[in-house]
Amino acid sequence: MKYYILSLLFFILSTSTDARPISSYGRDLGDIGFAFTGAGGRIAQENALAQTLINGTYPGGTPIIPSYLAGASSGALVCVALNALLETSQNEIQGGLTYGEFNQLLFDTTDDDVFDFRLRDIVSNIDHGFVLDTSPLRNYISQILRRVGYSVLGDLYLPTYITVVDQRSGVNLRLYSLDQRYANLPLIDILMATTAIPVVFTPQQIPALSNFTQFIDGGTGIDYLPVVPLLANPNVNTIYAITYNQAFSYGPSDDSLDADRGTLVKYAARAYDIQGASLAIGALSILEASNKTGYVYEPNFPQTFATTDFNSEEQQYNLAVQWAQANAPQNIEQVPLIRADQTLPAYTSSDPNSGSIFDNAASSASYSVLLVSAVVLAFLY
Repeated sequence: MKYYILSLLFFILSTSTDARPISSYGRDLGDIGFAFTGAGGRIAQENALAQTLINGTYPGGTPIIPSYLAGASSGALVCVALNALLETSQNEIQGGLTYGEFNQLLFDTTDDDVFDFRLRDIVSNIDHGFVLDTSPLRNYISQILRRVGYSVLGDLYLPTYITVVDQRSGVNLRLYSLDQRYANLPLIDILMATTAIPVVFTPQQIPALSNFTQFIDGGTGIDYLPVVPLLANPNVNTIYAITYNQAFSYGPSDDSLDADRGTLVKYAARAYDIQGASLAIGALSILEASNKTGYVYEPNFPQTFATTDFNSEEQQYNLAVQWAQANAPQNIEQVPLIRADQTLPAYTSSDPNSGSIFDNAASSASYSVLLVSAVVLAFLY
């Protein structure tokens, strides 16, 4: 009987450790953090760049394995996927999620898996503050989470930050997987909230966090590129800022992008990208001014893709891989942070007492400007 009890105890302990975060495995974490911007339907591009870094297949590359992750919007989805992929590969878990399997999941994704675009519902949706119903996305993400065995935020393998924004106040809320205040929050609710692009997608609640509060896309504030939570972590010394094609450099506008979703969606999505580029440049400036090492991985190829285009994930992945295999990450000190705005006057205050322009008020104001701009442009055109 004694042998049976000891064997049972050993079995319980050995099987439970797989679900614990890596920080509790009894070994030190590294000091590398990956930060992923919002990307919408360009999620496959960020996935491709992350896998290139991890596999070390960039020019002169060696594998770069993150120990900390931070993501907003679809960048948060990439973070969750990397948790499952690294947990599987590092622990050699049988039946876990492999890179090939996840890539195929992305390639098989269609618009119908993400949103419901039925004209008869559009008027009602707009009356409630959005255009596209994302009920299909909840079902789709839920299936994948069940596949990888993640239920709550604390289930994630690596220490991970996911940002959501309070729609009423504009406050950035950074949900950290090792923070006991948030560790038991349902992961599906967090992911639906952080991907709720203002105007375009359905605002979301996280009932276990705060009743009746609606949250919107985590990329509507300075955490469009979430380097700040990584900078605040004393264990992170090197940060890789990862994004989609020409996100920081104001990629060329294509009037056909998002057009088949309606004028309101097209202009709201474009406003989101423009705002995101400005916010990302601000975040890169903060990273450059810090005492930590920063790298930028921003692909640059001619073809652009719509924010709400989820039908071309395989094509986007292949383009990003092709680019990444020919281009290494750039040290942030070699990246010009102001590009399209170089010939414009400087409107930011030089008064040291004026405070940071990247505070919670900026987040609230940026959302308001985005909403008003999208509606006005929709009616003008």
